[in-house]
Amino acid sequence: MTAVTGGGLAMATRIPRADAQATLTDGDVLNFALNLEYLEAQFYSYAATGVGLTPDLLTGTGRPGVALGGRQVA
Repeated sequence: MTAVTGGGLAMATRIPRADAQATLTDGDVLNFALNLEYLEAQFYSYAATGVGLTPDLLTGTGRPGVALGGRQVA
């Protein structure tokens, strides 16, 4: 923690430490990798066909996001 004072004002800033990071589990890492694969599949599907993946291919836990602005490449 560092404190900076000047002109009667005091401001404290907290600098995060590398060892204070949250612990990741194997499941967290695998879910991240799976999300990247879904993102890549959506990208290639929009580029090749102009439409995203069908809902039956997007099963899993959590709430899926929406891909906007994609269109088929000529």
